[in-house]
Amino acid sequence: MKKLTIVILTLLLAGVVMAEPVLVCSEEPRTSPRTIALVPEWSVGGEDGDVIFGMMIDCVEDADGNVYMLDSQLGHVEVFAPDGEHLRTISGQGGGPGEVRQPQSLAVMPDGNLGIMEMFPAHFVVVGLDGTPLASPVWGGEGSPQTGASVGFRGLYRGGTMLVSAQHSKAPEDGRQTRIQYLARIDDTGKEVVRYRQAQMTVDYTNPRFVEADLLPCFLVANTVGPDGRVYVPRTRSEYAIEVYEPAGRLIHVIERAFTDRERTDDETRRLNALIDAGVAGFPGEMPRDLDDVEPAVTELQVDDKGVLWVQH
Repeated sequence: MKKLTIVILTLLLAGVVMAEPVLVCSEEPRTSPRTIALVPEWSVGGEDGDVIFGMMIDCVEDADGNVYMLDSQLGHVEVFAPDGEHLRTISGQGGGPGEVRQPQSLAVMPDGNLGIMEMFPAHFVVVGLDGTPLASPVWGGEGSPQTGASVGFRGLYRGGTMLVSAQHSKAPEDGRQTRIQYLARIDDTGKEVVRYRQAQMTVDYTNPRFVEADLLPCFLVANTVGPDGRVYVPRTRSEYAIEVYEPAGRLIHVIERAFTDRERTDDETRRLNALIDAGVAGFPGEMPRDLDDVEPAVTELQVDDKGVLWVQH
């Protein structure tokens, strides 16, 4: 009887894991199209401002409504009260406790403190909301799925899900290097719990070439977490198709709609080429490249506190 019970439970669990996701075709908007006029509640900076900004790339809010803005150029975080009053500057450039060198994103951690995603090696630099340095979880290491050089792109926490997008590289062999890009959930110690998406590419250092579709898979940046911990991510670069995963990793929904990709303008192509030129400045000669003619179908995702998904295409 015990053995039979185990077999039945195994079959039931297998059925849950293998269940087909629900396809949601959304051809009509949820509400009538409308134009929203954005009205600033407060502003800081500018020519006459007391706060100097470099390049602001991310912001989060704490439980009290204070706003934390990440400056990747100056390597610190500016903190503002809900009414716009500048409260303090925390973190800073360097390798000391609580400091960062290449910050990528911000996350309010499970304990309410602030996590700053460091690009290399991929980890969170954790500080108290007053800037006090705290223990910082690092993921990867010998024997883990991320063994090798890890590069972090984005990290956020919501609804019990700590979501990170990153890349780890294997040691080069015969002038080639395998790189694995992934979107995963980690726990508060940095251990990977679930891997939602993954892509693999090979860099040939004897014949380097920038291939946009390989180097920049859509899930690295266009991803988000809902208030219930569910993960939202585009299926491919060219489709308006959004996959919805349970925190444990099961694909439960695919949201689709008809969509026509928008061709890049000449100015957008020039800008992209300029960014690539800056990124490959260390390579001798000009880097050959294969760029897409269109922008990714889905470029940003957000889920509000009511569970409504917002899509920027």
